[in-house]
Amino acid sequence: MLHCFIIKRIFWSNWETGAIHSVDKNTGTAMKTLVEGLKRPTSIFIHKDDLGKKTFVTILAKTEAL
Repeated sequence: MLHCFIIKRIFWSNWETGAIHSVDKNTGTAMKTLVEGLKRPTSIFIHKDDLGKKTFVTILAKTEAL
């Protein structure tokens, strides 16, 4: 069974800072740094769980050895 969901943010990784960031996808505002101290994060997998009225987003990042 496939599930579609809407995430209202854009996520990206930054090799220079070793971090994963996000912003509001409609306005480009409300930037958040979600994770810091990674070694060259290369892939981001986003999984969303809806539990009652709360929404949790888990981000798994693959890193590359230097």
